[in-house]
Amino acid sequence: MLEADWEACERGYYAGELRIQEKELRLYTKCNAIIAKHAAFFALIAYSALSMTPHWLDEALTSQTKKFFFYNFVVVAIGFNMLTMVVTSWCMIFGPGLAIRGPPGSMKRAVEGMRDEEAMTHLFFALGQVFLTLAAVALGFLKLPLAVACCIAVILVLFLGSTLAWYVRRPRASFSLTDFDGDVDFEALMLKDLDS
Repeated sequence: MLEADWEACERGYYAGELRIQEKELRLYTKCNAIIAKHAAFFALIAYSALSMTPHWLDEALTSQTKKFFFYNFVVVAIGFNMLTMVVTSWCMIFGPGLAIRGPPGSMKRAVEGMRDEEAMTHLFFALGQVFLTLAAVALGFLKLPLAVACCIAVILVLFLGSTLAWYVRRPRASFSLTDFDGDVDFEALMLKDLDS
């Protein structure tokens, strides 16, 4: 009798854990879809900047160095945004695929894999934004008088720096999960449930 109750508690606990992992999987899939959509939008903006025909650009007065920095920043921004789209798309395709079609324990593996890729996705997305901002600064130096371009550069770089500093300190600390090693002591949990 006690053994049957024990097995029933264990099955209930595993079922609850599976439901939680399924919710996590859906959450990561939705978050990846949002990030991929934004990365595609920013890649399109960068590609538009790369393919624009600058009628205002006077070839005689514009140095090759300014053009070099502008076009390189744009290309790197496109690269990081495309990389973000690729990583998030693969996570959205292969994470749920592993969870549904994989052997027992695949749901946990899929959730852990998506959680691991989340940090790299955020890094690639942030780098795409940094290089898109640097491309905007370089475009200011290409298009505007030096004094105005310097003002715009200072404003954009200060805004970018303060945004990154705020992002690293405030929301990440507020929403961080406490460290959990993943080991569950079923016996202690069941004894605790029986005591209450």
